[in-house]
Amino acid sequence: MLSFYSQFDLTPASGQAQISMGAEHSVYTLNGNGALFAGDASDGGESGIDPATMSGDTSLESPTPIPLIDLGLDIQTPLGVSRVSVGKDHTALIGADETLYYTGYRESGMAILIELGSNQSQVSSGYEHLVGIDAVGRLVGGMGGSGALGQLGPVDPVYQENLTVIDGGQWAGAYAGAYTSFGIDDNGSLHGLGQNDFGQVGVGEVSTRVINVSLIDDTHSWIFISAGFNHTLGLQADGSLWAWGGNNSSGQLGNGTTTLSDVPTLIGSDAWISVAAGKTHSLGGVKADGTLWAWGGTIPITNWGGTQGHLPAVRLYR
Repeated sequence: MLSFYSQFDLTPASGQAQISMGAEHSVYTLNGNGALFAGDASDGGESGIDPATMSGDTSLESPTPIPLIDLGLDIQTPLGVSRVSVGKDHTALIGADETLYYTGYRESGMAILIELGSNQSQVSSGYEHLVGIDAVGRLVGGMGGSGALGQLGPVDPVYQENLTVIDGGQWAGAYAGAYTSFGIDDNGSLHGLGQNDFGQVGVGEVSTRVINVSLIDDTHSWIFISAGFNHTLGLQADGSLWAWGGNNSSGQLGNGTTTLSDVPTLIGSDAWISVAAGKTHSLGGVKADGTLWAWGGTIPITNWGGTQGHLPAVRLYR
């Protein structure tokens, strides 16, 4: 659910091109030459490795190659991976051939590794679902969960194991939160849908769910969204940072209060270049001057200048 974003090339010399972190596991790519996995492998096949073949502890304490299996069940060498995204207990990979693979579990709990579609340009994982953009620019989604909270649009409240078209327009970016989905259209306007009990969709109201793709902001300047468990962060082209949703009792919005906001609220305009939203905290806020920031959280962090309860915005690096 947590993926790192930057407008700049931050790829280290070792070639780790992208990192994505879920509830219990993490995946990173190797310069387009496969994906590696680390974390717990016991729940739903999220590692692409059958837990039955592992002896004893099923946690992977060191990175392990993910074997990709095609629909004919022929084990392949790890093919080039251009994008990776992980959820609670699934991993989604887009190969160099733009094929989208999903490894995780069916609603029945059976571990699977399947091919979801071809010509996929983007994928983002929520807690149980995923969203992406298909070959013709449509916003699509599917997989785990019933979709009952609206994150896949007005679909029948049954398990979705195939990609379904959420919106047939032209989309430039797709982003998933725990039970929310967001899209930036080709004009830079921001849209969203899904669970909205803390205003995390950002449409100006608190409700159980938003089941149709809804306009959040049409200023034509949005470039990235990071959606956490029930709060959302966004970046605009001018480098400004925005936040909304969450009950904000932990200060995860970073607006200097513990008050909920159900619309995008300006947090800072001083050239942010990356951001990431977690469960009750926000991390990975990097400014153009290279400083790393974090805020929110519900643990004692007095050594960082915070107090018991929540962490105010503090500089962690440089």
